[in-house]
Amino acid sequence: MGPRAGAASALSHGALTAVMGKDAPPADATVAMPRAVFETVVLGQRSMAEAIQAGAAMVSGDAACVTQMFGLFDDFDIQFPIVEPRK
Repeated sequence: MGPRAGAASALSHGALTAVMGKDAPPADATVAMPRAVFETVVLGQRSMAEAIQAGAAMVSGDAACVTQMFGLFDDFDIQFPIVEPRK
């Protein structure tokens, strides 16, 4: 899977936080996947459940927590105007 880039993530009260380079035991689940697989999931090209079922993402612990968390992410138009010019 290449070099390991770990991050500890927590979802609490609707806020997702992540700290790069850290593990957070005891986690409900731990996920390992190549960056390219992560990108396909984040870009909506496949679901996390599909990545897990295909063996492209490996889960230790409760896989349902992982698919549930990724299911909470918003889908939005990539062309969404973050800053609009004054009118």
